[in-house]
Amino acid sequence: MQWTDVSVRLMHDFAEYTDFYKKLAAFLAPHLDRNGHICDAGCGIGYLGREIASSCRLVTGVEMNPLAAKAAQQYHADIANYTVKSGDIYLLPPSEPYDDMVCCFFGSVLESLMIAKRQCKGRLIMVKRDMDHHRFSTKYVKLWKQPLIEATYALEEWGIPFEKYDLTLEAGQPFRNLSDGVDFFTLYSQEFRAAQITEQEVYTRLSKGREPYPYYLPMERKMGILIVNTKDIDGGKLCKKLSHLL
Repeated sequence: MQWTDVSVRLMHDFAEYTDFYKKLAAFLAPHLDRNGHICDAGCGIGYLGREIASSCRLVTGVEMNPLAAKAAQQYHADIANYTVKSGDIYLLPPSEPYDDMVCCFFGSVLESLMIAKRQCKGRLIMVKRDMDHHRFSTKYVKLWKQPLIEATYALEEWGIPFEKYDLTLEAGQPFRNLSDGVDFFTLYSQEFRAAQITEQEVYTRLSKGREPYPYYLPMERKMGILIVNTKDIDGGKLCKKLSHLL
């Protein structure tokens, strides 16, 4: 994620306009310990953690990027059972292991497993993208890396039992003006000519939004939910795997 003042603002608009995080949290809720301490790893500006906190006793979000972490702390200061920490999650272990951990579009499967093995005593829930093309380019751009497929293969290869669920949610982006649309595609497009994207090109992709967002980029987000019990994670095998990659 490229966190800048612009991307924080656009993500905030997305979270406030859509019900994406509310619906995702509702899907995850039956798999989380309602009376436990939940970690939202790589929480960004914190909207998923906020929604999880509505159904769980205590939630801690951890975000490495200081700009995103500061925004999350400001946006959700009114939620008494939700705390956001700024820093590297590897260096911010809880005083007692988390009961469950959520890694939503965060890190590789190996990173998530290693963090959860060290910091969580319950379930690790990984939310992975399930798309074969890039959603936010003006033209069709094929994705050569597919996180859900790669994570599934890795868990099978390493002999780690898991549950898998498929989920599709509306996850479009609202814009206050066409200039915001250009900023959005310039930030996220994977086209080589992203810096030359025009308002006219963006306009052809948009539909009518609702106030105060006159423009809306409709888009579905397909994802897979992978759930692992941390007791099934062999820390020794993970360390060996990591050493082979270094």
